[in-house]
Amino acid sequence: MLEHSLRAVAAADLVVARSERLGPFGDELAPHLREPLGGGIERANTLKLAALLHDVSKPQTRRAIGGRIRFFEHDVLGAIRVRAIGERLRLPEAVTAVLARLVRHHLRPMHLAGAEAVTDRARYRFYRDLGPETRDLLLLALVDAAAVRGESPLRVWRRATLIRDLLGGWEVQRRAVAAPPLVRGQDVMERFGLGPGPEVGRLLARAREAQDLGGDS
Repeated sequence: MLEHSLRAVAAADLVVARSERLGPFGDELAPHLREPLGGGIERANTLKLAALLHDVSKPQTRRAIGGRIRFFEHDVLGAIRVRAIGERLRLPEAVTAVLARLVRHHLRPMHLAGAEAVTDRARYRFYRDLGPETRDLLLLALVDAAAVRGESPLRVWRRATLIRDLLGGWEVQRRAVAAPPLVRGQDVMERFGLGPGPEVGRLLARAREAQDLGGDS
């Protein structure tokens, strides 16, 4: 596992250094990776840290089931552990939050790739859940895949169709979520006779999803 993580870090280092090779997204990825998150730490540094730590909880979750080795919830436990590491190292909160989010969701692209079809709703929820870390997570998926295959991430990039597709849809999604909501909290409370509370938030989230998808949720 350590060897895999070190290969992932090396792949991340190459991606950061040669981001212009990730066409047609190089022009937008380079400044994104240079974005400061605090304490002199850029997104590029956080990507490398995530590459090192994304499987940090695999040893404690390792199980042999039916002749196969499984690592149930290593993403969930990994995010918790990474947050503790960030606090121990006194990393800025923004850096720790990004790092934990990347570790928590690092399996998402693989799950999407394994689906029979990536629906509009699945894409929407992926972008919604990752927010500004969407591109970071997709780059983490790229370097993870490169480490698994023992190949250059630039070579893997050429056939990483889902990663490129999701990167291409990010800007469209960002513009969509910037649109003002059609339904507001007061509307929900009046329509359903509810007071302030989590149920209002749940209904608002469903309404927003329907708005952004252009139909019923």
